[in-house]
Amino acid sequence: MYYYDDTDDAGDTDNVQWISGHRTSEFVKSEIWGIVNATLSQLTGHTGWYPYDVSCNLNRAWDHTRIHKDCYFKEEYTFLLYLNPNFTPGYLGGTVYYEHDDLSSIVTSVQNKYGRVALFHCEIKHAARPPHAYTTDARYTFAVKVARDKLDAVQ
Repeated sequence: MYYYDDTDDAGDTDNVQWISGHRTSEFVKSEIWGIVNATLSQLTGHTGWYPYDVSCNLNRAWDHTRIHKDCYFKEEYTFLLYLNPNFTPGYLGGTVYYEHDDLSSIVTSVQNKYGRVALFHCEIKHAARPPHAYTTDARYTFAVKVARDKLDAVQ
């Protein structure tokens, strides 16, 4: 399922315009889910993780993403895989993590590098950094949001 979201999002959303959603029932059969699940289990000591939101996101230089959280008051994680094989550090397109809702509270950032993974707790405030204006390339990421188990994932 592909969709374009040009709604005027109010509140705490990422404001990503182009999203390709994927069925979790199909994703859990894939090799990449095995890798994501094993990574989460190794890092957290918990087994039984289950995805509830699987998508490929596209950001362009002129897109305006927002600082947001992926969830509130839950034990969930976001797995983010960077998919741009030709990006260089000057292209930007990474993810910035914040302490507060303002641009001056940057804690750290992850540079867009092909095959790199960012794994973070869903309550950490973050924003996608669009690619630099001098490139026509879009920023592509594969995002998987996971809950502690299938029951939590479907609620």
